[in-house]
Amino acid sequence: MKRSFIYVLVIFTAIGLVLGKYFIQKDLENVPMDISELDNTKHIEELEGEKEITGVDSVNSTFTITNKENDTYKTEYNYVLKINEISGTYKIKKNKEESYLIFDASGTAKFTLTANDVLIIYDIPVNSTYRLEQSTNKKYKTKIGDEVTNISEGTTFVETNIVFNNINVSSKQYTPDTKDEIKIILGILALSIATLFALSKLKITKFTTE
Repeated sequence: MKRSFIYVLVIFTAIGLVLGKYFIQKDLENVPMDISELDNTKHIEELEGEKEITGVDSVNSTFTITNKENDTYKTEYNYVLKINEISGTYKIKKNKEESYLIFDASGTAKFTLTANDVLIIYDIPVNSTYRLEQSTNKKYKTKIGDEVTNISEGTTFVETNIVFNNINVSSKQYTPDTKDEIKIILGILALSIATLFALSKLKITKFTTE
C-alpha cells in the first residue's frame, strides 16, 4: 500500500512539473523580445552649458515625437531623423528632462525612445523637409495615424507632432489554445493511468510468480 502511494505521488509530481514548465514557457513567449540586433547606445547627447541654436525662422517652433505603446514593457525603439539644411546642437526635452540633440553635417540625428516616451525638439526651422524612421520590431505593429508604417515624411510646421502608435501583436500570436491545453492535460492523465495499470499488473505478476 505504501509503495503504491509512493508511485502515485511520484507520477503526480511529474505531472505538476510538466504542466508548470508548459505554462511558464507560454508566459515567457508573451514577453516582447528585446531588439538585440540594434545598438542600444543612447544617442541623446547631454551637453553642459548653453549651446548656439542653428536655423532661420525657427524661434518657438517645436518638433514633437510621441512613442506610444499599448503595454507596460519598456521596449526600445531606435529613431533616425533627417532634416534638410540643418546641423548642430538643438535643445530637447525627453519627458521632463532637458538636454541636447546633435545633428551631423547631413542633418541627421539618432536617438532611442521607450514605451510612451515623448521627445520635443525646439527651434527646428519651419518649412524644412524631414524624414523620421523608427526601428522595426516583428512583435509590434506600428501605425502613424491610420497607416501601418514606421516612417514619417513631410514638412516642418511651427508645431510638428508625430505619433508612433506601437501595438503589441505577440500576445495574440502566442495565446495558448484552451483546447490544446485540455488535450495535453488529458494526454498526461492517460499516461499516468496507464503507468499505474502497468505497475499494478507488475505487482500481481510478482505475487503470482512467488
